[in-house]
Amino acid sequence: MVTWWRRSVLGSGGARTVAAMRIGLAVSALLTLARLAQWGPVALGDAAPRQMFRPVGLMLAWPGVPSTPVVTSIWWIAVAAAVAMLLGVFSRVAATACVFGVWFLTSYESAFSLPWSHGFS
Repeated sequence: MVTWWRRSVLGSGGARTVAAMRIGLAVSALLTLARLAQWGPVALGDAAPRQMFRPVGLMLAWPGVPSTPVVTSIWWIAVAAAVAMLLGVFSRVAATACVFGVWFLTSYESAFSLPWSHGFS
């Protein structure tokens, strides 16, 4: 395992490999954020059915339903972080902000979905 790591990441071309992975993750995050902005509670804002909210994932740590300005701010921060990650600007900080932003927004979207019944799978 250690020799593979030295050859692939620390060896010649390793920086390009890490950059390619970073770019792929940034593109994936941007596509996810674009989808969240077009459909679902993130796009609906205040029109999202608040009575359907049931916290899941990261929403379990949030007290109540996040307001629309909070969700919109986190969406913009995640987009800016994904673009920074794509360009390689402050990659580690940008990746962390992007991951937590996408995690928050996907948890927010899932909090408005119907519960999944394991009995019907």
